[in-house]
Amino acid sequence: MKLKSSYIVVAVLSVIAIAFPAFLGAYPLNVARSIMTYMALAISWDMLLRSGQISFGIAGLFGLGSYASALAVLRGGMDPMLSIVFAAAFAGVMAYALGFAILRLRSMYFSITTLALMEIFRIVMHNLHDFSGGPEGVVLPSVIFKGASPALYWLCLAGLFLTIGVSWFFEKSKMHLALTAIRN
Repeated sequence: MKLKSSYIVVAVLSVIAIAFPAFLGAYPLNVARSIMTYMALAISWDMLLRSGQISFGIAGLFGLGSYASALAVLRGGMDPMLSIVFAAAFAGVMAYALGFAILRLRSMYFSITTLALMEIFRIVMHNLHDFSGGPEGVVLPSVIFKGASPALYWLCLAGLFLTIGVSWFFEKSKMHLALTAIRN
């Protein structure tokens, strides 16, 4: 009975989250998008923390995705909504490629390596003025997402649901047992 009621609570909260844009203006939607983005980021970090590994590279991958999205819109002429999906896929591919090599390290070596890679990313992006805008970064005109507030909200919500789903699947899979064994 307890399991069934938790599914009902999740379903009700999901419906409320989906209907949220119909009742609120642009500012609360911006706040909600930021909250959902950071929730997905925290859940991602938590998945790796379950193994006892502390990664500082997630922030670098987040920044890499942000640059990929902005540059795809400004230089590639990509649709802004599609650029967010592209950025997530690009950062995911980079995380997979880096993770393939880095996840073989343990303990402080893993943490130091991810910290070093994040710092390398920051230095490279600051020094590539023509590509990344240097220390000022890439600035998107505010008109790019004008009128896309509910659609952008739903895209962030879908990303959050996907992150929660992957985390839940991860928790229920044999991979969770392997990560627990690594931690212990």
